[in-house]
Amino acid sequence: MERRRSDRRKSASDIEVPSILDIIKIVYKRRWILLILMALPILATLFYLKGKPDIYQATASVSLETQEINLADFNDILSGMKFDNLTVPTQVQVLSSPGLARQTILSLGLKEDWKGNLYIPDPSTETGTESAAPADEAADNAERYKVLKNFLSHLDVKQQGTSRVIEISFRSPDPNLAAKIANTHTRQYVFSREQERKRLAEKLDKWLTNEILDLKEQSLKKSRMVQQFRAENGMIQGRNSQELIYQQISDLAAQLAQINTHVLDLQARSEMLQNGNPHGIADIVESHLVQELKSRASVAAQKLQSLRAELGNNHPDVIAARQELMQVNNDIAREVANIKKSIENELTTATKQKTLLEDNLTKLQKQADDLQEKMISLQALQKEEQSSSNLLDNFLARSEEIKSQIDFTRPDIAIVSPAFEPNEPIGSKKLLIMLAVTAFSGFFALAFIFFLEIGDQGIKDREDIYKLSGFGLLGMLPRARLPISDVVKKDRSHYVEEIKRIFIHLNMQEKGKTVLFTSTRRGEGKTTVAASLAYYMNNIGMKTLLIDSDTIDPVLAGVAMVREHPGFYEMMAGKKPLQEIIVKDKHGLSIIPSGESSPYISDLLLAGRLQKPLEMLKEEYDCIIFDCAPVLSVSDAEILAGLVDQVVLVLEWAKTPREEFVKAAETLRSLARNMPNVVLNKVKLSEMQSH
Repeated sequence: MERRRSDRRKSASDIEVPSILDIIKIVYKRRWILLILMALPILATLFYLKGKPDIYQATASVSLETQEINLADFNDILSGMKFDNLTVPTQVQVLSSPGLARQTILSLGLKEDWKGNLYIPDPSTETGTESAAPADEAADNAERYKVLKNFLSHLDVKQQGTSRVIEISFRSPDPNLAAKIANTHTRQYVFSREQERKRLAEKLDKWLTNEILDLKEQSLKKSRMVQQFRAENGMIQGRNSQELIYQQISDLAAQLAQINTHVLDLQARSEMLQNGNPHGIADIVESHLVQELKSRASVAAQKLQSLRAELGNNHPDVIAARQELMQVNNDIAREVANIKKSIENELTTATKQKTLLEDNLTKLQKQADDLQEKMISLQALQKEEQSSSNLLDNFLARSEEIKSQIDFTRPDIAIVSPAFEPNEPIGSKKLLIMLAVTAFSGFFALAFIFFLEIGDQGIKDREDIYKLSGFGLLGMLPRARLPISDVVKKDRSHYVEEIKRIFIHLNMQEKGKTVLFTSTRRGEGKTTVAASLAYYMNNIGMKTLLIDSDTIDPVLAGVAMVREHPGFYEMMAGKKPLQEIIVKDKHGLSIIPSGESSPYISDLLLAGRLQKPLEMLKEEYDCIIFDCAPVLSVSDAEILAGLVDQVVLVLEWAKTPREEFVKAAETLRSLARNMPNVVLNKVKLSEMQSH
C-alpha cells in the first residue's frame, strides 16, 4: 500500500523542470519572435515619447476642519456637518467630480487646441468671434465634453496619507497654466463649500422655525382642549391650580376641625357650671364685674363682722350691713347665671354650625366622587398638554444650543498651500518609461514563446513518438461521440477503420495472445480503446477476454454494463474460481471485471499469483486484453508489462506532455517482453487524414 502511495506522489511531482540550458535553447529557437515582439512596443514608445512634450505638475493642498457637534436630536439635519472616516474620501470625489471641473473650466474659459492641450484664450483675439453666428449646439456640446474629459484626465486629487489634507494637482505642458488651474480649482472648491454652508444654515433655520411653530400650535391646541373640558364639566380651578371642589372640601374640613374644638370647650365649661363649680371656669374668673362684686362682698362681709362685734346683731347698722352683703351676693349670683346662659347659647350656636358644616362637607364629597371619573380624562389631557409644553421648551432650548455651537461664518476648510509654478517637468521620467516598456515587452515576448513551446509539447505524430521513445505507432483514433457503439454496430466510420488497422498490426506481429493497454495518465481513453478492440475481435469470431486490471479507478463494468465483482482481485487472491468471475455482456464478450477495490494488487502480481490463471485462460481464449491503470499513477502496469506478450500505450493527441510520455516509455521499455507500441487517441480528423 505504501508503495502505491509513493507511486502516486511520484506521478504528480516527477515532472521535469526545464533547466537554464533548455530555456536558452527555447529562446534561441524562437529568437526572431522574441525580437519582433520586443521591438514593436519599444519603437512605438520611442516614437510616442519623441513627440510628447514635457509635462509640468502644480499642486495645491487644502485641509478639512469640521466643528464637533454633539446634538443627538438633530443628527438627520446635521449629518452633512459630521466628520467621520468617509468625510475626506468623499471630498476627494467632490474635487474630482465633473460638476466642479465645469465650474473651473467656465471660470478660466479653457479651450482645447489642435494638439489636445488646454489653454486660456487671449481676450484680444476672441473679440472678433463674439459677433459671429452661434455654432451648432451639438458641436458646442461635443467641444465642451472634450475639454471636460481632457481636464479630468490631467487632474489628480488624493488624500495625503491618513490626514485631513487633500492635494489637488494638475498636469500641463505650460507650467504657468498648471499652477493657475490648480489654484482656480482649489478656490472653486472652497467657494462651493462656503455656499454649501450657507445653504445648510438656511435649511437649518427654516427647519427649526417650522418645527417650533408646529410645536406651539400643538401646545396651544391641547391647552384649549383642557380648558374646554373643564368648562363642559364645570371643573373650576382654585388656588395653586387645584380643583375648586377639592379646595372647598379642604377648607370645610379645616373649619369643621376648629368648630369641633370649640364645641368641646363649650361643653366642658357648661358641665362645670352644671356641677356647681362655676367659680372654677375661666369665664367667671376672668369677668371684671364678678371680681369687682366679689371685692365688694369681701368688704361688706368685713364691715358686717366689725359692726356685729361692736353693736350686736340687731343694731340697725348691722342689719343695713347684712342687707348690703346680701345684695352683693345676689348680684354675683345673677352675673354667674348670665355667664352660664351665654355659654349655653354659644354652645347651641356652635353645635348648629358644626351640623351645617358636616352637611356641606358630605355634599361636596359626594360631588367629588362624581367628579373622579372625569378627573381621569382631565388628567390624561393635562399630561398631553404638559408633554407638548415640555417638548416645546426642550426644542427651544436645543435650538438655542445648536445655534450657539455652530458658527456658520467660520469656514470648515483652509488652503494649506497654493500651487506654485513648477520649475522641472515630470516628463523627465521618459527613461523610466522606456525601461518599463522594455521590461514589459520582454516579459510578454518570453511568455508568448513559452506558451508556444508548451502548446507544442503534446505528441502529434509518428516522428514525435519515434524520436522520444523509439516506439512504433499502431494507429491514430479520431474523436468519436460513441466509439464503442460504432464498433458493436459495425458502422463504417473512421474510428472503426482505425480499430481494424490496430488489430491488423497487432495480429501481424504474432507475438502472443496477451495484450496490455495502459496510458501515461487518466483521461486519455485507454479503456475505450481496449474495449473497442475487444468488441471488434469478438465481432469477427475471435474468442476474446477483456480483463479490467485497474482496481483503483475501474470503469469497464460500467461501460459493458456487467456486475463489478467478483473479478480480477478475487482471481488473484484465490477467493473465486475462474468460472465464477468471467461474465458475458449482452454482446457475448467475455469480461473479467476489476472486482473488489484493493491496494495490494501489485503485491499479488509480484508474488506470481497471475501466472497460473493466465496460463489456463490462454488455453481457452484466442486473445486476452488487459485494461490497466496508467503507468505513472501506480506500479501495476510496470509489473503486468513483464507478464503479457504485447504492451500498447494510449496517448491523447496533442495533450499528453512529452516529459510524461518519455518517462512512461522508459519504464515500459525496461520491463516489457517486446517493444511497446503507441496509439494516438482523440485525434482531429483533418490531422489523421494528413497522415
